[in-house]
Parts: sequence; C-alpha cells; structure tokens
Amino acid sequence: MTTNDFAAMTGLELMRRPDFANPLGAVHGGIAATLLDSARAAQTDGTTLTAEGTVIHAGRRTATAEGKVTDNRGELIAHATTTCLILPLTD
Repeated sequence: MTTNDFAAMTGLELMRRPDFANPLGAVHGGIAATLLDSARAAQTDGTTLTAEGTVIHAGRRTATAEGKVTDNRGELIAHATTTCLILPLTD
C-alpha cells in the first residue's frame, strides 16, 4: 500500500441490535465483516479475487484461523482472523 491508498477514508457506524448477535451473544462475525467490507470499498472491478483460509490452531475447546483475499496482482484486499469455541454436537 502507498500513502495514496489512504487519501479517501470512509467511516461508517452501525447501531448494535439483538438480531445481530451470534449464539454466544456477541456481534456475529458476518455483521462485522460486512461493515468492514463496506468501509474498505475495494475497487476490484475486472480483477480475479482469490480467498485462502488457514487454521492457525485447533485445540479441544478453541480454534483460531485466518483468511486472506488477494487480487490477480497479489495485492491484499482483505484479511480476517477468528477465534472459535468448539462445542459438542447435540441432537
């Protein structure tokens, strides 16, 4: 990234609502990702995007992972990390 990439910054706000919550009561990652995506406003028309996900750690109770999206020039478009609680399956 160059200094010019930050010439036009976007700020967005979203009021938290109960229906934005995941089963644990925190804001669902999809809501945060959509907000970040809108703020990022990547100019990617006519380019190929590639997504890659990697598990960083998988334990008995928690797991962490990251994902990256790059364009056909190898430029990073988006990056995300997650920490997940591993719950037992129920019927």
